[in-house]
Amino acid sequence: MPSISHLRSLVAIADTGSFSEAARALGIAQSTISQHVARLEHALGTRLIHRGGVVRLTATGTYVCRQARGIRRLHDRILAARTRPPLAIGASSNIGTYLLEPVMRRLGQACGADALNMRVASNPAIADALDAGEIDIGLMEWWDGRPGFRARKWRDEELVVIVPRNHRWSGRDCIRPADLADVPLIGGESGSGTGRLLKEYLASSGIEPRVGLTLGNTEAVKRAVINGLGTSIVLAGTVADEVRRGELHALPLAGGGVRKALQIVHPEELADEPRKNEFVDLLHEHG
Repeated sequence: MPSISHLRSLVAIADTGSFSEAARALGIAQSTISQHVARLEHALGTRLIHRGGVVRLTATGTYVCRQARGIRRLHDRILAARTRPPLAIGASSNIGTYLLEPVMRRLGQACGADALNMRVASNPAIADALDAGEIDIGLMEWWDGRPGFRARKWRDEELVVIVPRNHRWSGRDCIRPADLADVPLIGGESGSGTGRLLKEYLASSGIEPRVGLTLGNTEAVKRAVINGLGTSIVLAGTVADEVRRGELHALPLAGGGVRKALQIVHPEELADEPRKNEFVDLLHEHG
């Protein structure tokens, strides 16, 4: 049977890209790393690593490595049970950057200054980190419903159309689907689910959303709109400062608008974990 040390060696190879660097990272001999991989491959009856000029995982190796990260982390959590390791929180970029910051200090005070470990990344990256067991809780704009996890709504956040202060729409109360028919929108971070919601909203009017310039994050989108490069649709909470300063106008979508349900996601095995429940309760209280 594969041991924790064998799995750690495989993960180290994936992280460092070589047997020698993995051995250095783990503080063991390179020959030991090789033995660990060989025993894993023998136990599973398949190759896990392509050997040659560049060390890379096979498809099976990639899958095993993902599972190994979760097993390794669970093992570390068990060993550290007496010291209560920090609760690892992951948040998609918009949530972590714009929506969670105001409540993190209060959450830290309530849970303890060293009780929370925060990671902010793209929505797909947070989903993968959950799957790999690298974080305990994910705060996400969109969840794909993969098995082994529980998801519940944290809060709703309105999607708004943003335009610069001198735009022809700046005096409008709302934006109708027809207004967006021929407007190329500035796209932001992929995998957040905003495009899917917009497509569903416009479909009832027979309109397909058009995306022109695509940028990698909301901050870049905001700067582009402020500088007159186009129009975009974002979460209302991500532009609160710019709207307050008069740099942007945020306009709701007509017909009741569109709201995105932000999700709290965690592994099923943490359903009754006291610190997880305490964190979720505080999040609802302060969020």
